[in-house]
Amino acid sequence: MGTDFAGIEMCVFDAYGTLFDFNSAVARHRTAVGPSAEALSEMWRTKQIQYTWLRNGMGTYAKFWQVTGEALDHCLATHRITDIAVREKLMGAYLALAPFPEAPGMLACLKRGGMRMAILSNGNPEMLGPMVAASGQAGAFEVVLSVDEVGVFKPDPRVYRLVDSDRWELVEAGLSDAQSEGFLELNAENRGGSRLVTEQGAGTVAVPLLPAGDVLGKLEKIDLVKIDVEGHEDAVFRSARDIFGARQPRAILFEEQKAQAGPNGPIGSLLGGIGYKVYGIGKTLTTTTLQPATDENAAHFNDFLAVSTGRTLPAKAKARYGL
Repeated sequence: MGTDFAGIEMCVFDAYGTLFDFNSAVARHRTAVGPSAEALSEMWRTKQIQYTWLRNGMGTYAKFWQVTGEALDHCLATHRITDIAVREKLMGAYLALAPFPEAPGMLACLKRGGMRMAILSNGNPEMLGPMVAASGQAGAFEVVLSVDEVGVFKPDPRVYRLVDSDRWELVEAGLSDAQSEGFLELNAENRGGSRLVTEQGAGTVAVPLLPAGDVLGKLEKIDLVKIDVEGHEDAVFRSARDIFGARQPRAILFEEQKAQAGPNGPIGSLLGGIGYKVYGIGKTLTTTTLQPATDENAAHFNDFLAVSTGRTLPAKAKARYGL
């Protein structure tokens, strides 16, 4: 590496326009958009940024997904495009924007040089997660930070304080129910589909495993937990049961458990026994719904939300999802 990075602790990147090409959404559907594709793409990005500034000025934060949709609606109306399918295609494409051609090589070079890396973006986690995963670059970043945590857009100073490394710690281990060694089975076609397995095999990487309860027990307060350790969630829940019961995180997100999340399934019954109600998450490009998970319907959901019955939920969330 030709550049001297002495004294630099971490490289923090913006997502849109720095690592990921926001124009790739329209480029992917140029035919559907028609002759105004280039002009619409430029206007979309301009309005998107302008709307964040307006919301900052008025103190009316909304998730970047909503802002992006509002900006697109303005552009579609300006260019007299009324086909709702075009809107759906463009919004869907924003969840999988292409990285700039030089970005993967640059990130790989920095990682080989031992540089810690993160993303700090206006995007909300529901947008950033799928995009970073689809790009195959998730492994490059120590953390992906969103302005959604502070409820204001760049360039408000509160956004940049999110980067303070004293606020979080990276534990380089997998979570399980005992201290041991496991193996990460890498999925070359979809890094997000990689999973922890108990036996070494072709394409696996050895990783240390720590009891989830021990790691989470070091935290003074837990409000939100997301569990996504493909194929190993049941072990994490068993280990963290007492911590979850005592600390009562307001919400626990997990996925791919199907019938296990029902009231009589191993995860559903564990959570019910420590004061949680489990909901299946229904998702489309424009809406998210919550339905109480039952033994009959749980198999139809990929994603679940467990909500503490002993914690007070935000009034807006209660009204929006009927909690």
